[in-house]
Parts: sequence; C-alpha cells; structure tokens
Amino acid sequence: MLRKIMMAAVVVVMVLAILITPQFIGVPELSSLPQLIIDHVNNQTKIYVKPSFGHHRYSVITINVEDVEDLDRSWNYTLTENDTYLVHCTIDDSNTRHFMLNITVVDEIGEDGSCEFYDYNCTIEVSDEPLFDILKEGKEEPIEIMGEENLPYIAILERRT
Repeated sequence: MLRKIMMAAVVVVMVLAILITPQFIGVPELSSLPQLIIDHVNNQTKIYVKPSFGHHRYSVITINVEDVEDLDRSWNYTLTENDTYLVHCTIDDSNTRHFMLNITVVDEIGEDGSCEFYDYNCTIEVSDEPLFDILKEGKEEPIEIMGEENLPYIAILERRT
C-alpha cells in the first residue's frame, strides 16, 4: 500500500515539473533577482538592494536619491558599487521626508558580456500615519505603509526590456 502511495506521489511531482518548467525557460536564476528593502528606524529611512535568495554578485548597483521636499535646498545623493552583493544607504529624516528613489542593477550573465538590467523608480514620502507613501513609477495610487509593524517594505526589481 505504501509503495502505491509513493508511486502516485512521484507521478504527481513529475507532472507538476513538466507543467511548471516551461515558465522558467529564459528566466534568470531566481537567486539573481535583485530585491529592494525599505525600512525606517530611529528617524532614518534605510534602503537596501540585495539578491532575493542566497548570494549573487552584481556587476553594478546604483541607488540615486533626490530630494523633492524643498526646492530651495534640494540635494541629490548617488551611491554606485561595482562587483557587489549588497548596497545600503541611509536617508535621515532631518534631510528630507519626501524624495525620489531610482535604483538600477546590472547583472553580467554571459561570457560574451551580455547583461540583464533591473530597475525600480518611485517617490517616497515619510510621515507619521501612514509611515510611508510609496508611489511607484507608472502607478496611480501610492502604496501606504501603515505603522512600523508593517515594515520592512520589500519589492523585487523589475527587469528592463
């Protein structure tokens, strides 16, 4: 009886593998998909870009933050790291509570120099309630993060075509 159950389980797993595999043909390894993490601790917005799973080294990661709160004293901060697993930057609330965030990741995937490009563009407003309003490029409604218990905000960067 146990043998029949095991055989049936193997057949089900094989059928699922046959049905699911074509969806991943031409898709980069899941471990190479870059992930954005936004957190808020001690009046600071912390921004991390790292692999979604495991360890993966990217050719280039760039984080660009531009103040949109006060045009009189506006500022721009860009951080670029080459051949890295992780990039992190911190934005102090005393500097700005409303800024544009642009992230670009380049992942060299081929011996011929071919690359995958990923990006994430949004405007972030830090306030009291909701704690964050994140307006993603191309969207009409912001993502509202209500309270620190709903942090961190996590998103997978989109592959550029």
